Amino acid sequence: MLRFGQVSIVCAALPELVIGADTVSDPMITMSHKSYEPLLGSTFAANSSSLSPTWLTLRLIEALSPIAGLGRTPSLQPNATVEISTEAFALHFTSVGEPLSEGTHVFQHSTLGSISLFVTQARGEYIAVINHLLAPLPATYQIPTAPAAKKA
Repeated sequence: MLRFGQVSIVCAALPELVIGADTVSDPMITMSHKSYEPLLGSTFAANSSSLSPTWLTLRLIEALSPIAGLGRTPSLQPNATVEISTEAFALHFTSVGEPLSEGTHVFQHSTLGSISLFVTQARGEYIAVINHLLAPLPATYQIPTAPAAKKA
């Protein structure tokens, strides 16, 4: 779990079923915590098309524990909840070169290709948090569009 004072930003990848986006060409959809293990110690380039690229080395893959009850959401049936299974982990990078601003950057890797990650800087390194749904949402799940009304 991330500790107090450590800044993180979530990079979420949702299936086509949920957001209707073209996810076939996005390797992030199928990459799990274990998918990144062979990449530990390898180098990524951000801003590779500029004259001053940033070189990042994957230093650590941190498994993030789910917060109790976070994946439990109201269902369309009264007094019932839907359990949503996710996998969350943080990628920690050290860097050399031009500093990156907080935001989404295209990372190039020799075997992985291009992936977009939202990164932030914390304690002299860059962090990207990945949070995947492990299965499509149930057909009865209704994506909230407004805060839930308080019961009187």
